[in-house]
Amino acid sequence: MNIDPLLSMALAVHTPPGAYCLLLGSGVSRSARIPTGWELTLELVRRVALVEGADPGANPEKWFVERFGDNPNYSNVVELLSRSREERQSILRPFFEPNAEDKAAGRKTPTSGHAAIARLVEGGHIRVILTTNFDRLLEQALEANGVIPKVVATEDAIDGMMPLQHSTALVVKLHGDFLDTRIRNTSDELDEYPPRTRELLDRILTEYGLIVCGWSGEWDTALRDAILRTTRHRFSTFWLSRGEPKGKAAEIVQHRNAQVVLIEGADEAFGTLAERVAVLAAGRVPDPYTPAIATEEAKRYVADPRHEVRFHDLLMKEVEAVRKRTGPEEMSWSLAEHTDEKYRERVERVEAACAKLIPVVAVGVYHGGENLDELWPRTVKRLLTRGETPSSYNRALRALSHYPALLVSFTIGICSLALGRFDHLWEILVNTKVSETKYDDAEHVFHLIPAAYVLDYEAAQCLVRDKLNNPESKHKTPGSTWLAERLWGMLEPVLHDHTLFEEQFGRLEYLLALLNTDAGFGVPYGQFAWMNGRRSQTQHAQDIKASVRDHDGIGYSLLTSGFFGGNPDRLLKAVANVESEVVNVSFR
Repeated sequence: MNIDPLLSMALAVHTPPGAYCLLLGSGVSRSARIPTGWELTLELVRRVALVEGADPGANPEKWFVERFGDNPNYSNVVELLSRSREERQSILRPFFEPNAEDKAAGRKTPTSGHAAIARLVEGGHIRVILTTNFDRLLEQALEANGVIPKVVATEDAIDGMMPLQHSTALVVKLHGDFLDTRIRNTSDELDEYPPRTRELLDRILTEYGLIVCGWSGEWDTALRDAILRTTRHRFSTFWLSRGEPKGKAAEIVQHRNAQVVLIEGADEAFGTLAERVAVLAAGRVPDPYTPAIATEEAKRYVADPRHEVRFHDLLMKEVEAVRKRTGPEEMSWSLAEHTDEKYRERVERVEAACAKLIPVVAVGVYHGGENLDELWPRTVKRLLTRGETPSSYNRALRALSHYPALLVSFTIGICSLALGRFDHLWEILVNTKVSETKYDDAEHVFHLIPAAYVLDYEAAQCLVRDKLNNPESKHKTPGSTWLAERLWGMLEPVLHDHTLFEEQFGRLEYLLALLNTDAGFGVPYGQFAWMNGRRSQTQHAQDIKASVRDHDGIGYSLLTSGFFGGNPDRLLKAVANVESEVVNVSFR
């Protein structure tokens, strides 16, 4: 079983501290608006064309090939512009040094990724950094965190450095610094490093683990050869990349047996790494058993009938974990100070507690078939049964104790509707009745789980406005809107189809409205009541009426599965009641 690669990397960096070296390329500085090697190459090609009085158009690479009969790369383009180191430095310097306009716009300054790396260095988790970058963003970030690094950018600087094992913040700039004319950027200069640089690099690549980010491996021949000639290394290699490594990078990954970590960008990756290392350093070890792993494990179990017992054990283990983490002992129902902020925190804690259970349930219902049907009523009843009710409690927090059951019931309902399993849905919503405590009357599940009943209206307004970035001062059905957004995030790895999810989510909320009004309760409004100018609710009503008339479709399936006692008049009356309620309601 594999764990989240970023967590695996955090564990490696944390213990033992200082055992890993970073190898950073130009991609790490990309979000600071400093061009990558290829972007810089294309810009320099445009300048070569300008010198020759040509217009490279929108495809400078094509122009270069046609003009010189060779593909452009950083080295050969730089050589065309100038053979003098001093002149090359003056050409390249503006790409790395911010002017007044850059500073005002926040360009060419350290990014959140640089800051995260600096925190790793400050904490002693990273002590050695190799970089092919000319810029000084890393040094600036380190100094901003109170770390004064030893920077080695030239051959002679190696003589003045501390022994490697005693270095606490060493930055080796393999190709130099843009303020120094001795930067390496031509083929001859990049083909082979000087002896002392080569010796230092060999030691680092042998004695340290390696975390590579933002480096393609294509053009830096000497660095690539140094990695490939190192056949012994004591620690692992992690290769952070936005896509699967190709070409020379793939060759290096294979040679080092590196673990590829797919990332959105360097800033996010190093930010996450720094956060997780900090958690480990504080002794708060995160659970390596992630929702993604739980999903894949559930899929393996339901694919083979011989593993039904294992699936049962996996499901019940997660159910009991949720009960423990969301019960009154862990989450009191009587907060002395009940604020919107504390409510938001409580909601997110419940969702985090259910993060593995929901995809496991979805896999079981959607892929497991009828042989697992008996598990789902038990699961919902177990989550709704809470034992003793405290003598005093906050009503909003007590209602929120149903949130795990709401999430699970909606998961079962959406997957059942997608499969056309109306009989299964009847078993959960109607045939399952629950007494929360020994003093409570048994109630149908359909009355306990609507979002309008479980999620506090005013507090949910803040959830939607602040967390979902919805600027409306008052949302019509905030609990329903919040639930739809959060539940899709949990079900996406199983359902994949957002249109399917939205359709079944609306259908389920409408069915809950029908069941509650049929039982003499108020209508729990969901998004169906106002979306598309109420056309959503009108369409649901029309579909059911036509289905009952034609003895085919959703309404007919509901009746034949036991809903509304199989009585079409009861169903149509419920539809009329909901229609009437929705027409007359004035959303706050």
